Amino acid sequence: MEKPAVIKIRGEDGNITELEAYDSLISAAARARQYAQDGYPDRYAVFCQRQKDVSLFGKENYSDKEVEGVFLSLILRPSLFLAQSGFFRILAATALVTALEEHSSRELGIAWLTDIYDDQGKIGSVAIEGKLDDISFYEYVIVHFAVKTSEETFPARLDDLVRKVFESENTSVNMIIARTILSHFYQYYPYLKTPGAFIDTYIDKMILRGVEVQFLQNGKKKRAKVIGVERESGSLLLDQKGTTVRISSPRELILPKKIEWKET
Repeated sequence: MEKPAVIKIRGEDGNITELEAYDSLISAAARARQYAQDGYPDRYAVFCQRQKDVSLFGKENYSDKEVEGVFLSLILRPSLFLAQSGFFRILAATALVTALEEHSSRELGIAWLTDIYDDQGKIGSVAIEGKLDDISFYEYVIVHFAVKTSEETFPARLDDLVRKVFESENTSVNMIIARTILSHFYQYYPYLKTPGAFIDTYIDKMILRGVEVQFLQNGKKKRAKVIGVERESGSLLLDQKGTTVRISSPRELILPKKIEWKET
């Protein structure tokens, strides 16, 4: 098995993330999940730039061929109850889209709640999982980031190339993007319980406004048009024949196969 490099990254708050980096894995998410269960510490992360899980955190889907990208799973051990975690996915999606914008000239946006799109379709996603104790306190949380990268979407910038020449380690563009994602995540992370620091950015980047979607109500599928996002709760607001419907879980929402994304 490939021996990983373990890189220590200091965040803006002074805390250290240990990043276990691989060129190739079957699944960075599965590796991080096992580490979390084994008691690995807060801010331990697993990264690879090629893996066989091609699902981008939908239903797990393994292929004989590897997909190239940024696959990053971050283990956290926060002092947090379940009731305080409602904005975790919104925070992570905001961090991901703003980080990716630093490395791409394309317009990027969020299709509520967690999927990142460019004008060609879905390029990335975030997922949150965790384990609760008997009083609904988190033993751990894992934040998963997945991005399909290509030279067209994420061309190497001049400063990336300079870093590759002068840094002691052989830093790939995918690794540089992973570091940027961590940097943006830690910028917002202290404000998880007070999401005013990132909710406006999230709303601005949400691309479903005006799009017709389906939602589930009492086990039946109904159609409605997206109005926007409720700032106080992060819920998606739909207009269904003049009635406002609030959607709080992606399980209640069915997106169209192709999103006609027009800037608003």
